[in-house]
Amino acid sequence: MKKLLLCLTAIAFVVHASAQIIPNGDFKKWDEYGCLQSWGCNNDADCKGKVTKADKISGGAKLTVMHCVDPSKEDRSNNVNISYDDLSANILKNKKVKISFDYSYTPVGNDLAYVKIDVDFEENADNPQKSISGMFEYNSNKEGYLKIGAGQHMDCYINFDPQGKNYNCPDDAMANSIRTTFGIMNAPGTNDVHKGTTLIINHVKFTIE
Repeated sequence: MKKLLLCLTAIAFVVHASAQIIPNGDFKKWDEYGCLQSWGCNNDADCKGKVTKADKISGGAKLTVMHCVDPSKEDRSNNVNISYDDLSANILKNKKVKISFDYSYTPVGNDLAYVKIDVDFEENADNPQKSISGMFEYNSNKEGYLKIGAGQHMDCYINFDPQGKNYNCPDDAMANSIRTTFGIMNAPGTNDVHKGTTLIINHVKFTIE
């Protein structure tokens, strides 16, 4: 019986260590300041409504480009983004790390919508050369630009091989920080985004496979 209890405890620990979540990933919970709970958003007094609930029932976060400040000023509040940066996880050897989400993107002009996910791993104090590193890829590419259209889906995996592709963690590792940001930006060679560009994000999930 004692061995069975120890075994169950070990299994529970592994499940708990791998079962990290991104809270409020369907964006149904909002605070009194008009921002989604657990996430950061850049709504402000000069430009309210840049980030709003997409649907009362299904949730989702709607990002909308709004020109709220005099265009002649340099501090125009046109940029819009949401972010979550309070995620850490134990990753076992040969496991894959995925962040997935659904989205719909409707640009004005050639504006770009993007996802950017950064990860920092704990260093190996005994042998720094064996420290784990990696970066997220977005649908198997290194650019986080989102496609135009409704009903889109994206899977983002950590690639542990800078020279190729290896989505299996090479050893047990601790990701101290995983930061996820969604936003709208101006296209290369342009100076600004366009009023009315919208991006809807929903069902953001973190999984270790």
